[in-house]
Amino acid sequence: MPGAVVYYFSDCQTGASSGCVPGNNANPGTQAAPKQNLSGINVNSLPAGSQLLFIRGGAWNVSMNLDNRNATSAAPLTLADYGSGALPVFNSPSGTALSFGMYGDTAVDGGYVFRNLKLDGRGTGQWGAFVQGATRDVIFDGVEIANFAIGIHAQQSGGGTNERLTIRNSFIHHNREHGFLGD
Repeated sequence: MPGAVVYYFSDCQTGASSGCVPGNNANPGTQAAPKQNLSGINVNSLPAGSQLLFIRGGAWNVSMNLDNRNATSAAPLTLADYGSGALPVFNSPSGTALSFGMYGDTAVDGGYVFRNLKLDGRGTGQWGAFVQGATRDVIFDGVEIANFAIGIHAQQSGGGTNERLTIRNSFIHHNREHGFLGD
């Protein structure tokens, strides 16, 4: 996609594999010189088709609000893995790891792919993913979601409806209340 960017990340927070080497946010974000985390990157203004790639065996503390109006089903914003080893871990011991839209939001956004990642609430997180508002075309593929109150909470709110939420090849387990709660 014209204008799309690709950034690579490596960090070693709780749950990282031994031997993990953190990147540096001063790096250009290439595979050879990855950034450490999303600091300084406005995920919601990235061009359509952009990719954020997280090293296998790495771990990050994440609480992300997604509302990228550039992303589409044909050119989604993709968060995925690279390298070999254990899935990249997104820790979210309080609150929600991935939030989409806001309560009552009717502005359509969507086109998000999450591939080969692990969302971990560490036993105290609220929701792994909260899909609400008028969010469209969200795909969880090969994603593990564990240790939250609710793994994925999909809620229709206000005048906006969610459409085309796809969960495939994923493992949603050990969530205190629900693996998936939706209407």
